[in-house]
Amino acid sequence: MEVNINLLPKQNIRKEKRAIYLIPVLGIAVVCITTILLMYQYIDKKDSIKELSEKITAQSSARDQARIEYIEKTTGFTKYNFTEKYKQLNQFLHSIYKDTIYVHEAIVKLLPEQANVIGYTYLNDGELTLTATFNSKGDSALFLHRLYSCELVEKAELESITADDEDVLYESIFHIKLNTLAGEEK
Repeated sequence: MEVNINLLPKQNIRKEKRAIYLIPVLGIAVVCITTILLMYQYIDKKDSIKELSEKITAQSSARDQARIEYIEKTTGFTKYNFTEKYKQLNQFLHSIYKDTIYVHEAIVKLLPEQANVIGYTYLNDGELTLTATFNSKGDSALFLHRLYSCELVEKAELESITADDEDVLYESIFHIKLNTLAGEEK
């Protein structure tokens, strides 16, 4: 009979084999869990990006619609905006009536040399009341004659002449009816 005496410590082969297999299994498990987590984050980010894209699209279309409505309200002739209508009316009236500055300059050019305008009252219907000072009554008559010959004047009338003894000036008041419509002439 043979006796086998082994003084070396007993080794458990199974435990050693477990360690060899445990490390790769843990590595594979970590890789799988990491892959699953990364896939979940990827899908989550993809969904959130899709939601944000839809929100951006919805907000962009709402913004574009609001901008279109604003542009419609502020430009052109719409029920909200009458600026174009008033601009066209203003241009039309400017084309109908003669420019008041032109009318004023044309009347002042008719004055004799040392005559001065004191008062000037003009109504849009063509009524003009002009008060001026002249050096003589003859200058008033000359101005009245020039008014009759002016194509802007439809009717002219000398209402009164008053003398200022201190300065030897004559103050004359004229009522003039002007042709204020464009194309309206004697």
